Amino acid sequence: MALAPDGVVLRLVEALGYTALDEEMHAFTGDYFSVLMEGSQLVNAASMKLKMLNMSDAEKEKHAQIQKSQQEYKAKMRAEAEYRKQMEEHSQKDRKVK
Repeated sequence: MALAPDGVVLRLVEALGYTALDEEMHAFTGDYFSVLMEGSQLVNAASMKLKMLNMSDAEKEKHAQIQKSQQEYKAKMRAEAEYRKQMEEHSQKDRKVK
């Protein structure tokens, strides 16, 4: 008897880079690095839901603060990367003008 993945399992399989060929077959078509990163994020998110069930209110608050700090840091890094990209583009334009 074959197991037919559905729901979260099917989303995980597809997030890991597999494409449905038909109702029973999937083939890997992904990029290994991005697949591993996305799969890791899915597993971490699912495991965090389980961990949250056993956390005290203080631990949940601490976790929320950590998440907020991480999001702020990522936003700052994206903004800095965008700024560096813009500066590089301006520099390239200035070189062409001269």
